[in-house]
Amino acid sequence: MKPDLSIIIATLGFDSLNGTLKSIINNKNNSNIEVLIIGNVKEELIGEYKKLKFIKHLPCSFEKGDLSKKRNLGFEKAKADVVAYIDDDVNITRDWIKNGLRHFNNPKVGMVSGPGIMPKKADFSIELFGTTMSSLGSGPIRNRYSGGKKLEIDNHGDKIIGCNMFIRRKVYSEIGGFNPEIIPAEEIDFAARIIKKGYKIYIDPQVYLIHFARSDIKRFFRQIFRFGRSKINTIRRRTTPLKMIYLLPLVTLIFFPILLIFSLFSSFLLRISISLLLLYLIFDIIAVFDSLVRTHRLISILLIFTIPLTHLAYSLGEVCELFSIKTRID
Repeated sequence: MKPDLSIIIATLGFDSLNGTLKSIINNKNNSNIEVLIIGNVKEELIGEYKKLKFIKHLPCSFEKGDLSKKRNLGFEKAKADVVAYIDDDVNITRDWIKNGLRHFNNPKVGMVSGPGIMPKKADFSIELFGTTMSSLGSGPIRNRYSGGKKLEIDNHGDKIIGCNMFIRRKVYSEIGGFNPEIIPAEEIDFAARIIKKGYKIYIDPQVYLIHFARSDIKRFFRQIFRFGRSKINTIRRRTTPLKMIYLLPLVTLIFFPILLIFSLFSSFLLRISISLLLLYLIFDIIAVFDSLVRTHRLISILLIFTIPLTHLAYSLGEVCELFSIKTRID
């Protein structure tokens, strides 16, 4: 019998895959699903899971466009009319399958996405970076990690999160899958093409899963850096609208150092520089206070340091993408 949902996990073989698979088993709730693990994985990590009939493993790796090619391979092997993509660092929740599938009774819906909420308890660094991602300091992307209050329609494809996507099989076939030449922001390009075909994309806060943030500062910095790259990439391709809020980190990184240099020779410019720094500090403090009130996590106090780090990584990513600069961070 054909499954109602094919869940595809494009993996690099991280140990966190174990938790992802456990969450699927615990929250399957008698749903008729199949799970396809795409990528090279240690046998001791998934050996027991492969004994279950609904879980299959396809070993593979690609030199370029690895994630997109793994996702496309998974689609080729999937049997259901709706395909869901998740990462190997998430846990699905109790009603995630039901809440995701219910939207596809509407033939105009091509894709459904939802937030990746941080876990209630986690290691120090995961909790810190997860709290940072869901804070005011993360700007428009915070809803991907904190969730909204009501169902939304994504008109541009830039509200989705790549680790949580339900896609109608017919739509996937029509647009030709993920483009492995687009790195990063391949999922935003994919979503934009769905919209151009006339289908709707829903962002449903009830279709949420638990998303574990990066576990060390290097991986976190690299993630945010790639977000900055992807934003300029999608603006250049016109899949994301041009908004000042997207370019503010880029403009700040380029022009503020120039302002500081000239302020050495002008008391007026020095006062402007100091005022801007004070305004930024006030914003940082407001973001910390908001996080404390909303999450009740004392770790939010450390956002006074991680929010500036986030903005630095994002703006560097934007600058490098704008000027086509390759770095070791990539």
